[in-house]
Amino acid sequence: MNTIIEKQACVGCGVRAARCPRACITMTADSEGFRYPQIDAECCVDCGLCRAVCPALKVPAETAEPSAYAAYNRDEAVRSRSSSGGIFRLLAEQVLREGGAVAGAAWNTDGELTHQLVRDSKALDRLYGSKYLQSRTDTVFAEAESVLKSGKTVLFSGTPCQIAAMRAYLKTPYERLLCVSVVCHGVPSPAVWESYRSLLEAQHGAKTTDARFRDKRDGWKAFSLALSFDNGQSYASQHGQDRYMQCFLKNYILRPSCYACRFKNTRADADLMLADFWGLSHIDPQFGDDRGVSLVIVNTSGGQALWEAVREQTTYKAVDLQAAVPYNTAIVRSVPPVPKRERFFETYRTHGLDEAYRRYVRTTALQRLKQRGTWYLFRLRRLFKKS
Repeated sequence: MNTIIEKQACVGCGVRAARCPRACITMTADSEGFRYPQIDAECCVDCGLCRAVCPALKVPAETAEPSAYAAYNRDEAVRSRSSSGGIFRLLAEQVLREGGAVAGAAWNTDGELTHQLVRDSKALDRLYGSKYLQSRTDTVFAEAESVLKSGKTVLFSGTPCQIAAMRAYLKTPYERLLCVSVVCHGVPSPAVWESYRSLLEAQHGAKTTDARFRDKRDGWKAFSLALSFDNGQSYASQHGQDRYMQCFLKNYILRPSCYACRFKNTRADADLMLADFWGLSHIDPQFGDDRGVSLVIVNTSGGQALWEAVREQTTYKAVDLQAAVPYNTAIVRSVPPVPKRERFFETYRTHGLDEAYRRYVRTTALQRLKQRGTWYLFRLRRLFKKS
């Protein structure tokens, strides 16, 4: 019978389960909260289709010479609600105006992060902003295929491995499939997020109604995790102070495959890539501000056509991609393994997230003071620069 690839290589994209013609494969969460494919041996006829579509068994092709831009949306209302420069909204609205559909990560009614297909601008609001956990793709591949077969365009947004899975699921190329990948640090455990959200809900005595992982109330660079609750209360904490964000950014709660990601560098799978343009002040100190700037990487003629259709609605400038990479290393390099990651999860399972955070992740009082000091110094410099 068919066998599943080794656990360390599996990206959890769900394409094997989605493509199995006999529905023999289910996605099951392990003790860390990450979902892996499980085969029903009695049902499987070893047709080999799941092996054929698995992106972890393929070698991604390098793209040709990409072009790159620093850009931000001229609509400040959109830009303020976006994680970086608000470029995705422009791309998505262009596709919707042409009668197409847009797929991206959004919260469902049960509070789970799932990939959803939307057909109108109002529904597009659900796809706003970065969500720092792994989304489920249970039905989106088939839904996107149905739209493509009807002759309409689909803009599919996701991590590089999810885009590779979308293309593999289709088996044949579709000219009307446009893929936008987000430059990915790594995907955190949904179980850890649920634990943290439950802790905050218990503290506030209410259920979460909204979660923003990149709230800009203190600026783009000092972004916060912000939650709203159904009793009118709210929570916000800068990423350097928040427990969940620190577990994520210090790489304790990432999927095992993320420590040796096979989808780094600009790949032909993505027509466009979007990222926060960290380090822009070193490349062009006069461009942008602390309200968010995107790094836009164009890989294909389809991506170029979509970018040209929207770029006049942006403030943009061509940049040297190789100059940007040293400040945006997630484009080309996986995060390093964390030696105490296994011990972190053992403590998390037995004593809870707070104790695991306290033992392995928590910064010292001096480190927290330095983080706040760096932020205040940055803000003062921006004020003096404007005056």
